[in-house]
Amino acid sequence: MVIQRIQTVFLVLAALIIIALCVVVPVAIYHAPEGDTYLYMTESPALIVLGSCTAAMLLVTIFLYKNLPMQMRVTWLCILLMLVLLALTAFVFTVKFESCEVLWICGVSCVGVSVILAILAYARMKHDQRILKSYDRLR
Repeated sequence: MVIQRIQTVFLVLAALIIIALCVVVPVAIYHAPEGDTYLYMTESPALIVLGSCTAAMLLVTIFLYKNLPMQMRVTWLCILLMLVLLALTAFVFTVKFESCEVLWICGVSCVGVSVILAILAYARMKHDQRILKSYDRLR
């Protein structure tokens, strides 16, 4: 099987990064008197729900290839959800723990990479849309 659309790869990678962020990647470090503790998204149910919904929507977007305008709209919605996830992650961990430091390098930057991958997928969808319009003109 050959994947003919590169946006599929971008969307799968973005979903896998969000799933990894929800499960295994630390997003903050808590400086306690007895020692430092890494904090994960599993500390907050709201972050898990938002991350899971975002990853699921990214995977569902792949199968909307027959309806390109809908696929593009859902991709933009996923990008917005990822940005909300980024802001909510920083907010939850700085409010919940007083001496908490958000790990921008390790954890939260994964959301940024996913946003970039989703934007690249959207750009490729836009390119496909232009190609389809040019074919319609030739008919």
